[in-house]
Formats: sequence, C-alpha cells, structure tokens
Amino acid sequence: MDPVKNKFEEISVLKQPFNFTRIDKKPYRKFDDSGVELQPISVQEFFSFLNSDQSSNSYGSSDIVTYPYVIEESGLGKIYHEFSDSNYKVQNILSSDIGNYNDWKYGLPVHRKYVNKAGQIIKTIDYRYAFNTLKNGLSGFNTNDVSKIAFAVDMQIMPSKIQLSPSQGIEGDIFIVENKINLIESAKIENTKIIERDFLSGQIIEKNISNTFYDSDINKPINLKTASVQSADGTVNETSYMYAHEKNNSKLISANMIGIPLETIVVQKQNDSDAGKTISRSETKYDDPANLFPTSVVSYDIQNNALFTEVTYNKYDAKGNIQQYTTKDGIPTAIVWGYNNTQPIAKVQGATYAQLVSLGLITAIVDASDQDAANPANEPALITALDNFRKNSGLSAYQVSTYTYDPLIGVTSITPPSGIREVYIYDTANRLKEIRQDSKTGNLVKEFKYNYKN
Repeated sequence: MDPVKNKFEEISVLKQPFNFTRIDKKPYRKFDDSGVELQPISVQEFFSFLNSDQSSNSYGSSDIVTYPYVIEESGLGKIYHEFSDSNYKVQNILSSDIGNYNDWKYGLPVHRKYVNKAGQIIKTIDYRYAFNTLKNGLSGFNTNDVSKIAFAVDMQIMPSKIQLSPSQGIEGDIFIVENKINLIESAKIENTKIIERDFLSGQIIEKNISNTFYDSDINKPINLKTASVQSADGTVNETSYMYAHEKNNSKLISANMIGIPLETIVVQKQNDSDAGKTISRSETKYDDPANLFPTSVVSYDIQNNALFTEVTYNKYDAKGNIQQYTTKDGIPTAIVWGYNNTQPIAKVQGATYAQLVSLGLITAIVDASDQDAANPANEPALITALDNFRKNSGLSAYQVSTYTYDPLIGVTSITPPSGIREVYIYDTANRLKEIRQDSKTGNLVKEFKYNYKN
C-alpha cells in the first residue's frame, strides 16, 4: 500500500510514446515591457528534431496506460494488486535510478494482497526484480553506462533577430537552438525473488522463491537457470534447468530452439548452505534427424545410476500434432486429429496409429469434424460418426475417448471409455454455462453463473 496516499485508488497513468522527427509551425508574437503587442501575430516555422542512432519504433508505436493499483473483488473478499510506476514507490525495488526513457520498467507486479470478506489479510505475495544490462559490444552506441543503448536529441530551431549595431538600428538574422539529450535505457527484466506469506490462525508461514538466470553471454538467451523454493522449515528444493546451449545440441541451436528446457534436475537441501541431494533428473530428447519434435522423455534412477524412458513420442503429423506415444509400461496411445488438424477428436489407449489406419476408421471421423468446423449444425453427424468409431469391433479391446468442439469457443462434448457423455453448453458470451449428461437436455451435472457488481 502506498505510504503517502495510505489507500488504494482507482488511478491510471498515461505513458507517452517516444516520438522521433517532426517539423512544425507555431505562432510567434512580440510584446513590449508593458505587455502591449508590437506587431500582428505571425506564424514562424520552427523545427523539432528528436532522433536516435538506434531509432527503434517500439518506443514510439503507441501510447500505453499503466495502473499502479488494481482491486479485484468477489463474494469471497478482495485481491489488491500493486504494480511498479514512476509516480509511486518503485524506486526501492529497481536496480537503477529513475530517469531518461525507461517507462518499460513500469507495470511490473510488485505486491499482491488477499483479504477475506471479514477484512482479514490471508495471504501476501511480493516480487523483486533485477535489471540485467548485458549489452552487445558491437552496439553503435557505447557509453560508460551500459544501461543506455541509444540517445535522442530534442532540438527546437527558431528564427530570431540580433542587434548588430543598436545605434544604427541594424539587425541580423539568427537561429535560436534549444536542445536536450535524452538517453534510452534498456535491460533484461529478471524476476529474482518471490516472497509468499500465508496468515493462518495467528501464524505467518513464509515461502521464498529465488531465481537465477543464464545472463552473462550476449550470444545466448537469458533463460531461467535455477529456481529455489525455501519452505517455512528452512528446507530448500532447488530445480536446475539446462537448454540447447548447455547441452551442446547444435541441431536445436541451429533451429533457434534455445529457450526450451531439455534437462531438469531437482536437489533437496536441509538449508541454504547444504550441498543437498539429487532427488530427480529428467531429460527431453530430440533424436529424430528428420524433424524438430521431441522423441522421448528419459529419467535417471539416482540410486542405481540407471536410465529409463518415461514416454516415447512415436509419430507426429505434418503440423506437429502427436499421433502416437508409448508410456514406460509399453502401452501405446493413438490420437486422431480433426477440425482441420487443430483438435484431438479421438484417443485410443492400447492401439497404435497404424492399427487405426489399417481398420479404415480415421477418414470418416476426420471428414465429419471438418464439416462441423465449417458449420456447427453438423455436430450431430460428427457425434454419430464418433459413436460408430467407438463401437467398431476392432477397438473393443481398447479404451476409447472422443471429443467435439466449437472452434475458438471450447469443447462441446467429451465421451470417456465408460460411454457416459458430458455435454458442455456456453452462453451468448461464449462462457461455459452448464455441463449436462448425454445431451443438451440431459441431467444437469454442473452449472456456472456470472454476476456483475454494479
């Protein structure tokens, strides 16, 4: 809460864009010492230049509005959201002074407070940030302050007169130049710490989450390196991540797939200074030279120093949709994609995708789903096709689930292996309204209501 205002207000701050060059005109008037105008108004041309050696249009694309405070209210209480803003108390969390052009620092969540309907605080969350000024040495603008990536010069040039010989009334033409240099700041925003406090029966239970990043090499992405969660009892669970560069995976580096965690290691510590013990380690493999899709997820048995495969991704379609995977127990699952290859419409546990193809069952349900995508009135025909798919004798030994959708709205039905269908009904605003059994007029399973406070 703001210590000066001592309350949350409905307030927003308009952030002006960083404009570049313009040429303008303005009225030019002369007055004597008593304020009497000496000559009629004349319009003088003047020039305003605002330029940069790295004039990124992202600084001038549009106006933005930031909200220092937002209050979210429901029947259960309120959630107070506080965001960083230059007019409020952000200076104590920022790593550099406020100045020049750095509006990109504002709008960051810094504090969240949960209050129940009795007005009692039940939870708070605080966020801390660091601003990494890692800079490319080949940048065309270099100063001793690495946080500055460019500059802009604001110049106003206006014609005027100067008395060359006052006694003879001789004047000369001059130009008055006013200028100001504004430096443009840039940095990578790193969320370094999150502090969660739960207020339970007079006790405060605190959890601290600390993050570190790979952030020392300008030629590599700034990815999350470790996330350490310290519980109220002092124990720490530290999760480490490795990416394509750390794993020397040239295939993914060449494809610029450098922000996907490939290996994850979890270490459990008794406290901050404890070296800890590794409790889990897993890795996602991309071993198929023909594509860039994951091929398997492997885990390491820490005690026996053994490697085993959790899941194998056997087959993808041309759009990258998974068509078959096999779990560590050796059971395959086949998935059929419909709605123009955008949604899964059938899942068969125990069968391979090749088996579905050999049975000739795929084309009918895919075609029916494409027709449903074109016209929602065709959904009954799709449901009939999916029911026929489920009842096919060739699938009697497998677990079959089927799905229908209204594209861009949501799932409209799910039929699990039990055959008891759930139907999802939406209101005119495309919000989920009801879940019913078997049909839109079947037994009501769940109802959702949306109310607005006036």
